[in-house]
Amino acid sequence: MPKPINVRVTTMDAELEFAIQPNTTGKQLFDQVTQQDVKKENPLQFKFRAKFFPEDVSEELIQEITQRLFFLQVKEAILNDEIYCPPETAVLLASYAVQAKYGDFNKEIHKPGYLANDRLLPQRVLEQHKLTKEQDETKKTQNDVLHAENVKAGRDKYKTLRQIRQGNTKQRIDEFEAMWGPKLYALFQMRSCQSSIKQM
Repeated sequence: MPKPINVRVTTMDAELEFAIQPNTTGKQLFDQVTQQDVKKENPLQFKFRAKFFPEDVSEELIQEITQRLFFLQVKEAILNDEIYCPPETAVLLASYAVQAKYGDFNKEIHKPGYLANDRLLPQRVLEQHKLTKEQDETKKTQNDVLHAENVKAGRDKYKTLRQIRQGNTKQRIDEFEAMWGPKLYALFQMRSCQSSIKQM
């Protein structure tokens, strides 16, 4: 009789060890697992998960379906705070997920609330950025005032960009930098964060 092989089966809440014969089928092993005193559910759930995280996903995960399953596992781990993700990075990753799922924003298709059923951020990030109704109204009012001032002053970022491309005055460039400089700086910071994430 051949020597038995020791196997370990890991479930979400238990680790089971068995000795099986080399000719044991997967079904027989499955039957042994289901006979154990583990949480019985109907239907039984099996979760296929990545055990090791690759250093370079683009080179080590070749098949598109493998990349997708890996993405879903990492997304779930971030949303459940099993993997810590800084709030800024979590927001950036959520924006990538929305872009991948829905494509470019189209106000005809993407009506307000179209993301309501999507879980995109860890709860701690949502709580960190919760605003009271009064704070939200104040924020809207400040943005509305700023927008009205820019319109009144004749500042329009797209018009200014066209002026710059056409080689018009330094004054236009100064207006553009004054109005959009901080936002562009934030965008460049986001891009540098993206490149550092890719290098990880």
